[in-house]
Amino acid sequence: MKDVKWCATYTEIKEWIKSEYDLKVSSLYVAQIKDKCGFEKRLNYNLGDNKSHVPKYPQEKEKAIMAAFREILKSVFMDSDIYIFYNITLE
Repeated sequence: MKDVKWCATYTEIKEWIKSEYDLKVSSLYVAQIKDKCGFEKRLNYNLGDNKSHVPKYPQEKEKAIMAAFREILKSVFMDSDIYIFYNITLE
């Protein structure tokens, strides 16, 4: 999945989730789910010192983010005339 080029920004993903689920999700949660799915992310220059606690995404928000990914992938593949849909499932 690292070859999939995203057509949506973090802001667009968060706005879609807000409109569909009325949930606010952080960019951190989106990035964590991208890691879980194996999606490529941009290089992060703000790495911190590894001393602070990093919260983990709640299951409710994980489901909303995964739904957003499904919609994005669907539109990416439909726009490129590739009719293969990746089945992203929760553990």
